[in-house]
Amino acid sequence: MQKKITPKYYLPVIGLIFLLSIIFLVIYLFTPQKEPSSIPVTEEKCLTCHENIGGPSAFHPVVALGCVMCHQGNASSTDKEYAHRNMLHNPSDLNHADLTCGKCHAELTHNVKHSIMTSNAGLVASTLYQWDERATPDDTTLHINELPDTSLATSHMRKLCAGCHVNKLENDLPGETGTRGGGCNDCHLLKSQNDKKHSTFSVKMDIPVCEKCHNRSDRVGLTYQGKFESEGYGTPYEHGNTSSMELSNGRYFYKITPDIHYEAGMVCIDCHIAEDIMGDGKKYTHLELAVHIKCADCHQIETEEPPAENIVWRMLSVNSNLQMPADKKFAKTTRGTFYSNVFQEGEDAILIR
Repeated sequence: MQKKITPKYYLPVIGLIFLLSIIFLVIYLFTPQKEPSSIPVTEEKCLTCHENIGGPSAFHPVVALGCVMCHQGNASSTDKEYAHRNMLHNPSDLNHADLTCGKCHAELTHNVKHSIMTSNAGLVASTLYQWDERATPDDTTLHINELPDTSLATSHMRKLCAGCHVNKLENDLPGETGTRGGGCNDCHLLKSQNDKKHSTFSVKMDIPVCEKCHNRSDRVGLTYQGKFESEGYGTPYEHGNTSSMELSNGRYFYKITPDIHYEAGMVCIDCHIAEDIMGDGKKYTHLELAVHIKCADCHQIETEEPPAENIVWRMLSVNSNLQMPADKKFAKTTRGTFYSNVFQEGEDAILIR
């Protein structure tokens, strides 16, 4: 004979059922229905709303990669709030680039995160040394993004120097300073003027991309073009007004002799190779030590065929300006890195701009 459940057992049983229901509901709400990587691109619902938005480049086609590959989120849903949950507006931010850009560009992402363009280690160490807060100007462990506001030197750097480094948050400040930073996008993204169109990626960076940061304490972006920042009074005056030779943020410049390479029509990346700009994975105490190139690389050229995994071959595939030399040999630096745009034909060194 079955034992009858008496009323005194009802309350705990109901409570247990209620508690389990709450747990399962929370798990359902906060667990994506599918991992983004497990959803076939053809089943992504993003383009249901974002139709005709286009892709970032021919080498990042939406039809092949989809949207969640970079932006995360929940592409299996057409509900706006759920679909956008945990979505990344800027996938290239170095705080999470390992999960996005790093899926395909793991080595480059690692190099950029450890580069002196990201840490500004030399600038930080030298400034602290000059202000008698360090015994040496050499320290690879320092990072511009981790400065405490504990002294005049660090306060100075937080207010000025920290406005330029690759991992600065994009649009964190108004004006020109807000345009800097954002990780890989800082150099590679060409912003769309149409809100309904995706911005595009490029490996063909013109001087303004570099000059955006290299125009204050590191003024090479100006002097290369024959500009020298003046004392700031806007003189000599022109017809009663300040000089028309004006820089950003109300600064002025005088004309000086530009670099001979600028006069020949060359831009920064015509000389500076990927390892110069994005780093080579090593930490350096100062910017000049991180630079691979030398004048002799072109003017006393030595060539060699790069190994199959070298970035030169990728550059050739994504930059239509470049061309393959007949012998597949490119100019080589003394550090064993290569130019993707410099090679030899007969007695001549050929540079593709």
